Amino acid sequence: MVQSRASTLLPELVVGGLASAVFLVWAVDGGGAAPTSLYPGSLFLLGLLCVAAFAYSRDPGWRRPSRPLALACLLLVGFVAWNFLSVAWADVKGDAWLAANRTLTYLIAFALFALPAWRRTGAAIVLGGYALGVAAIAGGTLLHISASAEPELSFIGDALVDPTGYHNATAALFLAAFFPAVFLASRRELAWPLRGLLLAASGLLVELALIAQSRGSAIAFAVTCVLYLILVPGRLRAAIYLGLVALAVAPATPALLDIYTTLRDGGDAVAAIDQAARAVWLGCGALLVGGCLLALADRRLAVPQCLGAAADRGFAIVAVVAALIGLVIAANATGDPLEWAEARWTDFKSGYSEDDFGSSRFSGDLGSNRYDFWRVSWRQFTESPLTGAGSESFAVDYLQERRSDEEPKHPHSLPLRVLGQTGLVGGLLFAGFMLSAIYAALRRFPERDRLRRGLAVAALAMLAYWFVHSSGDWHWVFAGLTAPAFAALAIAARLGEEDAPEGAPTAEGGPDPVPSGDERARLVPWPALLAGSACLALAGAASYVLPLAAAGDVSAARSSWRADPQAAFDRLERARALDPLSAEADELAGTIAVELGEHKRAWAAFQAALERNPYSWFALLELGVLEARAGERKSALAHLERARELNPRDPLIAATLRDVRRGREADPAAVHDSLLERVCGRFGRTEATRFCN
Repeated sequence: MVQSRASTLLPELVVGGLASAVFLVWAVDGGGAAPTSLYPGSLFLLGLLCVAAFAYSRDPGWRRPSRPLALACLLLVGFVAWNFLSVAWADVKGDAWLAANRTLTYLIAFALFALPAWRRTGAAIVLGGYALGVAAIAGGTLLHISASAEPELSFIGDALVDPTGYHNATAALFLAAFFPAVFLASRRELAWPLRGLLLAASGLLVELALIAQSRGSAIAFAVTCVLYLILVPGRLRAAIYLGLVALAVAPATPALLDIYTTLRDGGDAVAAIDQAARAVWLGCGALLVGGCLLALADRRLAVPQCLGAAADRGFAIVAVVAALIGLVIAANATGDPLEWAEARWTDFKSGYSEDDFGSSRFSGDLGSNRYDFWRVSWRQFTESPLTGAGSESFAVDYLQERRSDEEPKHPHSLPLRVLGQTGLVGGLLFAGFMLSAIYAALRRFPERDRLRRGLAVAALAMLAYWFVHSSGDWHWVFAGLTAPAFAALAIAARLGEEDAPEGAPTAEGGPDPVPSGDERARLVPWPALLAGSACLALAGAASYVLPLAAAGDVSAARSSWRADPQAAFDRLERARALDPLSAEADELAGTIAVELGEHKRAWAAFQAALERNPYSWFALLELGVLEARAGERKSALAHLERARELNPRDPLIAATLRDVRRGREADPAAVHDSLLERVCGRFGRTEATRFCN
């Protein structure tokens, strides 16, 4: 019987385990944002999907997805197709192709996890395994910065960015995985050593997220915890385990936040990180021991179901009363609520600088440049409400209209990204997908199986955290964050469908019969279906392989051009042929040529870049400088004025244009030095910018 159960679970564990491994690889490889990280994992998932789809569809016992889930898949397919279509009207077509490929990856991840009808054991293993994997990454990150002689290389703006390269994404990676970890730690169905380990992992994830100093993560985490407690079965049990984590994290918090002030003030970073690491491991050890002891006691304590239900209701009442008291206290402390809200809104619109923060990024006002980002993104939507500006078309418009000195590529809001870049069509498709999939998950909530319902809540909590945090950030770009969220949604939507009896009523009220193997063979036109699926799979593979090969050549050229310049130029020429939409290879070729003093080659490369991306202010600036140096003043001024139109707040463009107008000699190398100084001033010295002093 054990062997039969293991063989029954094997397909979903293979699918979930292999895909989760890809998610974890993405997490440690810059969050899966770069093409060289995104595309290999996407190709693997595509191949896995093809194999799994064929195997499941030929299995007579396979239960088809519910109608709401099938509708969600179709809507997501439409959203992906619309993103690819938007390449036609996007400003920078190379960036738009990358963005469309990214949406295809998320479709593959969702479809892959929507194939199995998840049993609660399989879902618990996959969700728990993923959470432990992320906790292992968190622990490895802490060990790395503790052992490093230059720990500041893992920080930008004095906030932890490893392993994703962006402090908000790092916090999101750890906190999204917290919910399945803490839920499973609270369940008596698990072995006591595993429950202790999961509780310790929960604490580790929260503590590492604090080092990332993400204000958005604090808001998203609080909102998700509330939703989790509202939906999870056994609220009192869940609250106890959340409280245990809070009790372990609280003593370590001062040491964790002290890393920020130490780095900011130029103190002894190694000592501060060592102190924080000791506090983290002490807290994790306490949770491990306490979790194991509590689990052993929990196994021997039998609480009548009626008493447990009464305790849950009592906890809910106490929580509501406490929340109301808290609101009253907060209202008295803030004075007039309308004035307080108006002041906070003014803070939010006012922008910020690093000097606005106090002892941590969690202190200070709500100042941010996001209001300016969102203003431009909303304007994109109002100007093209039906189609949007095209995938990944935010940066061009923002540089022309910005009121801040930042140069973001993304609008820092998922809803505004979808509306601004894909319009009402894309917005309705994406919203329909989300709502249909969530409905498919929620419709099974009345079930009495508390473990199954709790697993669905934990999976939905991962999605909820990702969505809330992404509503104020650009986590969509990180495949290591978004793909697991989509996978968790699919698990929640499919959880328990395998156990539903054939012909059982669906949410629509009618029977949902499962055809036999012979009936399915007659109903499904397999030759046409296989031929169509093969064509789509090949098209998807080609859409990944070509830019992947190009990105590999660009990366190799960037790292090796000093040793062998001609080989680098050859690689870049091959890259531009493989990716016919991107100007990156031409811009890099021009940059290398300038460094080598080959100005004619540089001029030709930047001209080629402009043919593919006429909005490249960088190529226009370089052309203007090269032409001014060659004595072609009229052409130089035309290119520099166009660069200023595209990026009017850039001080380097303004200074260069002023010098050329005054007849001063322009130096391409000096322009490059200025751009490097800007990068170093913005990011400091990190693993990716070791050249900064």
